[in-house]
Amino acid sequence: MKNQSNDINFLRIVEDLVYDKGLSKEKVLAVICEAVANIYQQKYPGDVFIVTVDSAKAGSLLVYRKIDESDCCSKESFSVKSPCCFKPFDKPLTRRDIVSSKDFISLAIKRLEQENIYNVYKDRVGELVTGTISKVEESGFIVNLGDTIAFLPKSLSGKNASFAAGSMVKALIKTVLSFAERGHQITLDRSTSNFVVKLFAIEVPEVFEGLIEIVAADRIPGFKTKMIVKAKAKNIDPVGSCIGIGGCRIKPIRLELGNEIVDIIAWNEDKEILIKKVIASSKVSKEVSIEDPEEWISKVSILPHKKDLQLSDAGYVDGDIRQIAIVHVRPGKKAFFVGKEGSNIKLTSKLLNMKIDVVEDSQ
Repeated sequence: MKNQSNDINFLRIVEDLVYDKGLSKEKVLAVICEAVANIYQQKYPGDVFIVTVDSAKAGSLLVYRKIDESDCCSKESFSVKSPCCFKPFDKPLTRRDIVSSKDFISLAIKRLEQENIYNVYKDRVGELVTGTISKVEESGFIVNLGDTIAFLPKSLSGKNASFAAGSMVKALIKTVLSFAERGHQITLDRSTSNFVVKLFAIEVPEVFEGLIEIVAADRIPGFKTKMIVKAKAKNIDPVGSCIGIGGCRIKPIRLELGNEIVDIIAWNEDKEILIKKVIASSKVSKEVSIEDPEEWISKVSILPHKKDLQLSDAGYVDGDIRQIAIVHVRPGKKAFFVGKEGSNIKLTSKLLNMKIDVVEDSQ
């Protein structure tokens, strides 16, 4: 018996999905065939159907129904060339049936899209991407990345960050989910120190090429970033290279950060000198603050390794920290080095992975 093709033409749907969504043609066709088979089985309960693509008539499907209950063949072993106990089934679907199949196909295609997006982005966590704000919501921003959309929560966008629809935005990929939650698979982040590091890799060729190493970086979003830089060659000024002539390199970075202060400190093998540089970088009130540690600091004392240090009122301490540094400053200068709400000393402690205490010299 000659196979009968039903009247449903899905070729254009398949071509559009493959072209627009970047989906696998084979997977799309499999989804469509499965959807139509499910509709037939709902329409004719108890029967078993297989749907395939009609190679002789582009865009049409062939429907087969199992007519022998002796299990002479199964769906898994079915072949169009040797259909065994499956025979062509020529009863077409109604308009209502077609609408139902379209709903099923729509959901299945959506799952395929999400699977495709996951496979494309799952290994790109931590990567810097650029997108366009397509919608502003109360909890964050919908960002168009070109081939998909992502969500930038306000809590991860940086303090007081504000973006209008249509504006360009840079961010790190924070998480990629296998299936969308609340409509989003990809979450973006602009709040970490790594975001600043990635911006420097874009604006400073020496950082991108590995000639300048960003040894450490830490940040209070919207307030300040501190970073330690080290040149791999003696003829390179790591701080000056990061700033650029007339600030040409640092200005775009600060603009992207909403004019957040960026303290850039040159690496020093002497830990006491490095501590001075990092904590004293707070005192330079310029557009870009560069270290000048000698003026108000009289001495730095690094105590032997200690365990189970606790968080002090002024400083931040991590659970793995085993050293403490006492920074002696001129009378009346402690508050300056501690910073607003302890911000400067917290950044210094996190950057150096040490507990920092600031004490004033006696009069």
